Amino acid sequence: DGKKLFTTNAYGHNTPYDVCQITLSTAYDITSASSYTGIKLNDGDTDVGLSLNEAQGLAFNEDGTKMFVGHNDSESGTLGDYPAWLFEFDLSTGFDVETAKYNNVSINLTTVGVTEVVGIEFSKNGRSLFVADPNQEVIHQISLSKGFDLIDWYELDPEVVKVCQKHLPKIC
Repeated sequence: DGKKLFTTNAYGHNTPYDVCQITLSTAYDITSASSYTGIKLNDGDTDVGLSLNEAQGLAFNEDGTKMFVGHNDSESGTLGDYPAWLFEFDLSTGFDVETAKYNNVSINLTTVGVTEVVGIEFSKNGRSLFVADPNQEVIHQISLSKGFDLIDWYELDPEVVKVCQKHLPKIC
C-alpha cells in the first residue's frame, strides 16, 4: 500500500538496526515518515550467529511472511575474500520486520561463486533468486525447486548475466 519502506544498513555497527522499517503516513511520500523501527542480526530471535552485521540486500515473498537478507561477513577477510550469506526469516505478520524470527535457513553464497552481495531479488514465482555482485560486475541466478524456499536451492544457473554500471547503476 506504499506506507512502508525497507532498507538495510550495510555497516550498521553503530546504528540501532541492520534491517530498517520506516512507516509513512502518506503512501509513497518519504517526507511523511512517521516511525522508524527494525531488527539487529545478532540479537534474540533474529540472531544469525555472526558478530558483525553488514546487511546488504533485502527481499520478501509475495505476502511478506518471509524475509531474505543478504550479508557480507567482513570479519573473515578483506573485501571480496569473505563469505557472502543469504538468511531467511519468518514473519508472523506480513511485512512487519519486528515480528521476524530467524528460521536457521541460509545459503553461503560464496559456494555458488558470489564474492559480495549488494542486492537480492526474486522472480515473481520465487523460483529464481538474483544476487548482485559488484566485485564481478555480474548478477548471479540461483534456481530454487520451491518458490521462496532456500532449503531447496539446487543449482546455480550456468548463465551469469553480465551487468555494467551504465545499465543497472542502482545495483552495481
